[in-house]
Amino acid sequence: MRHKNIPTLIVSFLLLFSLFSCTAEALAQEKKPSSYETQELKLKENEPPYEINCKIPVFKEGQGFDPKELNTRIKQLVTERVTESKNGFASREYRDKQNSYMEMSFTVYPASPRLVSIVFQIESYGAGAAHPIHWSECLTYDKEKSRFLSLRSILNNGDDFLPIISRLAIEQLKTQDGLSDSHWIEEGAGPKAKNFEHFYLDTRGIGIIFDEYKVGPYVAGAHGVLIPYDKVKSLLDPSLGL
Repeated sequence: MRHKNIPTLIVSFLLLFSLFSCTAEALAQEKKPSSYETQELKLKENEPPYEINCKIPVFKEGQGFDPKELNTRIKQLVTERVTESKNGFASREYRDKQNSYMEMSFTVYPASPRLVSIVFQIESYGAGAAHPIHWSECLTYDKEKSRFLSLRSILNNGDDFLPIISRLAIEQLKTQDGLSDSHWIEEGAGPKAKNFEHFYLDTRGIGIIFDEYKVGPYVAGAHGVLIPYDKVKSLLDPSLGL
């Protein structure tokens, strides 16, 4: 009878070992020092009534590159969006119990030791509007060369990348829930530079963000695609090491 329990004991041991390994890995990731710290900007006014809450990454010194230029650009972007929001809120007509707001959060994508992308997610509501609006702002920075990268500077190996990147994006978008209008998709993700301004790099590929209304109605929200590097390998600038 005891021998019959051996397989069960082995399975239990493997499950416990797997759980321990996952927990240890998660703890190791938590202890890994971050290359940036998060700062918060909070504004609140009563006349006109609005609130602004922004979370902002500030990259630290001693990470193998001088973060001054990157931090300055981030600060500039946040300042521009806050100023635009304040001016927009001041111009609205307010009624009882109506408040405007703007919220900004961010995600950092460390594509490689050399490259980093920051995606800012913004939600804004002006009193009296039917619903909030949402959009993205993206920055990709080459720490080694101290420069900001456009999609054209990444996919610059001699060929026109727009038809290729457009075709790959449309193929993915047409499989996603909430998007049923092919014409809308093909217009919003067609081979035009303005359709691919919001992008980021991660370890797997190039992410493209299509904000609400870009490839579908408001109710469908924002959509995104991830184009693996091997799909555009012939276009990639080889010096970036992607």
